[in-house]
Amino acid sequence: MRILVVNGPNINLLGSREPEIYGTLTLEKIEKELALFGEKLGVETKFFQSNIEGEIVDAIQKAKYEWDGTNLKCVIKKCDNHYLPSDDGTVCELSEGDCTKDQLEQIEHATAGELKKGVCHATACDGGYEPSDGKCVAIS
Repeated sequence: MRILVVNGPNINLLGSREPEIYGTLTLEKIEKELALFGEKLGVETKFFQSNIEGEIVDAIQKAKYEWDGTNLKCVIKKCDNHYLPSDDGTVCELSEGDCTKDQLEQIEHATAGELKKGVCHATACDGGYEPSDGKCVAIS
């Protein structure tokens, strides 16, 4: 099995950008730990990070051709404003609009959210938390 881990804008700043919020763990350290874990499981890992959307798309498309004969699945965890990941995580879909204040209060630590199928999904969270699957989870 092969896994391509793609990181987008500003992830290269992990460990140095607002360490009181995001921690001191760097992207390089995370990649090393994932590679070692992958080795233990017999999984080949490759890593790519860019602050430029076009370069990210190119890297994904290139991997698809380099790894011919294997299934390549792209899972999107975060989208630009007014978009949310599709249920299968393969595309960003236009949201139905912003959540109301009452809807946001139902999601612990949420500071902003967007609607998908009438349900509020957190898109921004209090410090020390990050959006994940529509909720806010502690950054570890």
